[in-house]
Amino acid sequence: MTATRPVPIAIRPQAGRERVKGAWLLRLLRTTDHKQIGVMYLVTTFAFFLIGGAMAMLIRSELARP
Repeated sequence: MTATRPVPIAIRPQAGRERVKGAWLLRLLRTTDHKQIGVMYLVTTFAFFLIGGAMAMLIRSELARP
């Protein structure tokens, strides 16, 4: 009786998957990574700060003339 050795399985690299449009945005919105959520929080806070500053300037420009 002859002992047979197991044949190694050849591992091939998988073909690259095509990315669906909008997949990055969906992955960003569904994330549970605390670092990514913190960055999104900072970006949103800064955006609202800029929008609030622009609105304050509009109000001041309206009140500049009686």
